[in-house]
Amino acid sequence: MERLTVNRISGFHDVSGKNQGTKAAVEAALFNYIGLSGYETIETPIVEDVDLFLRMSGGELASQMYSFTAPGGHRVALRPEFTASIIRAFIDQTNQQTSNETRWRYQGPIFRYEVQATKNPHQRTQVGGEFIGNSNLVADAEVLRIASTGLTKMGLNRLQLNIGHIGIIRSILRAFNLSERAELFLMRNIQHLLDSEKGPIWVWELAEKLGMVRTRSNVEKADDINLMEAQNALGELLGIFDNQTATRRDLAQIQERFIGKIRNPDNPDQLRKALDFLSEFCELRGETKNVLSDAEKLSTTYKIDPVLLDPIKNLLEVLETQQIENTEVSVNLGLARGIAYYTGMIFEIKHEASTDPLCGGGRYDDLVRALGGGDLPALGFAYWIESIADLCEVENINVNSDAI
Repeated sequence: MERLTVNRISGFHDVSGKNQGTKAAVEAALFNYIGLSGYETIETPIVEDVDLFLRMSGGELASQMYSFTAPGGHRVALRPEFTASIIRAFIDQTNQQTSNETRWRYQGPIFRYEVQATKNPHQRTQVGGEFIGNSNLVADAEVLRIASTGLTKMGLNRLQLNIGHIGIIRSILRAFNLSERAELFLMRNIQHLLDSEKGPIWVWELAEKLGMVRTRSNVEKADDINLMEAQNALGELLGIFDNQTATRRDLAQIQERFIGKIRNPDNPDQLRKALDFLSEFCELRGETKNVLSDAEKLSTTYKIDPVLLDPIKNLLEVLETQQIENTEVSVNLGLARGIAYYTGMIFEIKHEASTDPLCGGGRYDDLVRALGGGDLPALGFAYWIESIADLCEVENINVNSDAI
């Protein structure tokens, strides 16, 4: 009789032996270190309402989520990240009228469908912290210091802390007098602008395809566009590929608003100018002083007030007062992390021996309000435990979970 075996699902991995021991030690060490920095522990469910993650990501995670209908008929998802769950818990548990700051740490698995599952498994482990209720640059510097120092205390060096600022890009785009839709479109396509196989020409053609540029063809087609075409175009713009998520909104209103915007597209000269500026601006990366100097020159060329660069200048000044060792601090103005809720400072920490980020995070001052809470600022960071554990083995670092 033939034996039937049940195979491991592609994209998910068993972890055992030395690698499991290293992973467990890394996870414990970083979790303990965040706790020593004043962050209290919170645990949130692995399964949440699917709308929680769609609302916080602007739809960007829709195609990556493991979502399903629970036995009770409710649409739920395995968490693709922690931040939305932490903010949901904060809204549920706290008196948001208080001025007290909240610092929480967390650890556990997250689930995202990855096309390149051999590089990034569908299940990965995160350890991180969220800091709610402080909009000061000192809070930004605190998060950057903790995130960097946790890795160096583990024995890792030759690290690079790359800092960007979504808020600056948004402020500059407003100076071009574009519609909110055009600003969103450009923000969502920063990675495509930097892609050698796509670039500005590809992004411009996409703008034309979506009816964002006034041409005879898209004006004539506006009267004939049907609901399915509107849904498909919105899906491209917002990164939504799961039709089930779109049904949660009033499709008739989506259609009406979208067609109305096609009939009133942005000024093509201004949109092109903004696209050209953003293409050059997002290429600026490297040593902090050189990047800021080049950014000022570029802003002057495009008649943009250089004062809009002050947020990142001021942050770097505050960061100089922090003790961050064995880490090179650089600016990357094209850094655009993959989730739409970031509003200000964003960052990634990498190692010269690895292309994958070891840690990342940023500020998301609108998220508490977007999820139904008060108008409170917040920021946070997360370590990618598997990537750190693999690097520790490559670097022959024996991690002691109590060492830091």
